[in-house]
Amino acid sequence: MSNEKIENKAAEGKRLFVTMQGLGGMMRSLMFSTFVRGKKGKFGSNQSRGMLTPKRSPVQYYKGKGCRSLGFLSRKGRFVLEERKLPYYEVPDLTGFKLKPYVTNERLLYEPYNHVPGKTQ
Repeated sequence: MSNEKIENKAAEGKRLFVTMQGLGGMMRSLMFSTFVRGKKGKFGSNQSRGMLTPKRSPVQYYKGKGCRSLGFLSRKGRFVLEERKLPYYEVPDLTGFKLKPYVTNERLLYEPYNHVPGKTQ
């Protein structure tokens, strides 16, 4: 398009659309990543909200520490441990096993250490 045609169309009040073919590869990729996928990074949609904590969430949300609950709180505020939620480990019998464990099965005997700092015997 020549400059005269652009000026004429602008004067007529018609919108001009620039085709993607006329843009360079860098500009095309920036426009695609920004407008189509949504800009990620410093000004992303989830950036302003911060981390999700129980204080900023619904009442029923419980974040925890990444472990299973082993029971529940009763009406009186006591913790009730449920047997079905406890982990169960089946340890095979290792007598006669060729490989040795890292920890010995025998208890080492030590002399008791009765030293208390500040006291002389």
